[in-house]
Amino acid sequence: MNNLRLRKVEENDIELIFNWSNDKDVRKNSFHMQPIKWEEHVKWFKDIIKNKNVRFFILENNGTAIGQIRIAFEKYDKGIISFSISKEFRGFGFGKEILRLLEEELNKINTKCKLIGFVKIDNIASQNSFVINGYAEIKRDENSIEYVKNV
Repeated sequence: MNNLRLRKVEENDIELIFNWSNDKDVRKNSFHMQPIKWEEHVKWFKDIIKNKNVRFFILENNGTAIGQIRIAFEKYDKGIISFSISKEFRGFGFGKEILRLLEEELNKINTKCKLIGFVKIDNIASQNSFVINGYAEIKRDENSIEYVKNV
């Protein structure tokens, strides 16, 4: 894990992101559980990579794509995080690392904000990733937990 890095998502990542997004466990842990159609994905992807309020990265280890993380800034000082790890790399602590590296990226561009993550109640791995990185649980209901951290 010593050669981990985030790189910006590029147009040629469209199929990789599509495949990761439609993984059965990603769909199960998503708040929108239905499979994503290619046409919908293409429109969403083209819009998201042009959106100046979104930072979208792929986590790589020695050049191998491991997962993706996205932060959508709703206001200047508030960003919603979404991330997933490719199925063959789950269980190795990459969720924790992808969050840590996102914070490093934000520090590089001198962005101070409140990071927010919403996690389904049965997604223990993602919950652990947020907790290990110092996010505070601020709200819980029967479906989800909201985590927050100021960076």
